[in-house]
Parts: sequence; structure tokens; C-alpha cells
Amino acid sequence: MDPFGVLGVPRDADEDSIRRAFRTRARLEHPDTGGDASRMTALLDAYKEALSLASRRTGPQAGGRVHGSRAERDVASFTVDALPVVAHEALLMVAAMLGDVAEDEPPYLLEFLIRDGGDVWCRCDLVPDAGSTTVSVTVSPAGDEPLVRCEQVRDLIVAELNELSWD
Repeated sequence: MDPFGVLGVPRDADEDSIRRAFRTRARLEHPDTGGDASRMTALLDAYKEALSLASRRTGPQAGGRVHGSRAERDVASFTVDALPVVAHEALLMVAAMLGDVAEDEPPYLLEFLIRDGGDVWCRCDLVPDAGSTTVSVTVSPAGDEPLVRCEQVRDLIVAELNELSWD
């Protein structure tokens, strides 16, 4: 299987292009929107493989984390035991509690500015995963703020998610 072909992107596509293509196709293929479960599974496998191949092109990484001079990314940072639509709504509530929502593309992307203890940009990419949702987290300090670790932001988000009423 050619993961790039499944997603409909060129083999030299960057991670953002891969994510956009996945979100577009996932909206059509997801069983919740009338798509086929086996095609969604193949799409999810292609997405993970294409992201992995694209991230290898950008340089060496350890543990799925991308380190830049001002950003850090943790692929598959945590999972939420809910479908992406529900997980996205919960993350949207957490984002609103922590700061300001900047970009919202339900149910697969949420970007927000955390205002607690220094301004930090956070991007959450949501991927359906067998009845649950895997969330990848990217963080970057705003302005001249010091770099914040993905683990710190992940722990903050997970703690806030755990405080929500999931009934």
C-alpha cells in the first residue's frame, strides 16, 4: 500500500499537507458520516505511515517528538476514550478554560493560546482510533516566552479533561 496514494498527496508532501488530506478524506470515509469502516481503517493506517515517512525526511527524532528552535511536537501524545466529535468538543471546552481558541476545524484540529503562566501556542490534531481518539500535541511559546515541554502541556490538558463531566 502506498500511503501517499491513499491520501491523494505527492510522495514529497509535508506533514501539514498530509494532515489536511487526511481530514478531508476522513470526513467522507468515517463510518459516522456514512463511510466504510474498512476504508477508514486503511485511511488511518496510511495517515500514520505517511506522517512517519514525512517526519523522517525532516530530520532525526526521538520518541516521536519534533524539536525545533521554538516548537515541540509529541505524536500520539494521549488518547481520549471517545469518538473525535466528542473529544473535540471536550478539548474545545478545555481550550476555552485555558485561554483563547485561534483555529477550530471540528473534529480533527484545534489550535489555542494557553494564557496560564506565560503564553503558549498549542495545536491538537485528533485522529480516530478504534472507537477512541488519539491526540497529537504541538506547543510553541508565544513571543519571547521560554520553551515549554509538550509533556507539561499534555499533562495540563489531560488534567482538565479529567475534570470534565463526561455524562
